[in-house]
Amino acid sequence: MVNTRWRTTHPSFRRSVRKVGEANVPNPHGALHPGVYCTVELRILRQSTALIVPASAIIFNQNGMQVTIVENGIAHLREIAITTDCGTEIEVNAGIKNADQVVLQPPVNLADGEKVHIISEPPQAPP
Repeated sequence: MVNTRWRTTHPSFRRSVRKVGEANVPNPHGALHPGVYCTVELRILRQSTALIVPASAIIFNQNGMQVTIVENGIAHLREIAITTDCGTEIEVNAGIKNADQVVLQPPVNLADGEKVHIISEPPQAPP
């Protein structure tokens, strides 16, 4: 891990896809070369907690942004507040709880209060 200082934000910076910019990084052993690209993990303290749900679970209709959760075999539509759109995942800070079962790819005709049957995910193929 290298501690560094943020230098500038690139003009193409967009929070939703997390493109970043430049940083001044110590390089005392010459391991980094000009033009090298890398993946960086920024550890930033959050002001509030957020849950991450797959983008395929989001319903966008006349009622705004929603997800469908299942409680006791019944589907319930919940309005959500999105903090960050990460492309395939969405950060949500209101409308659902950590223990909620969220429906992935909900059918268009799934209604609030409708009885549903949960199926487990198919087994993963061996590598």
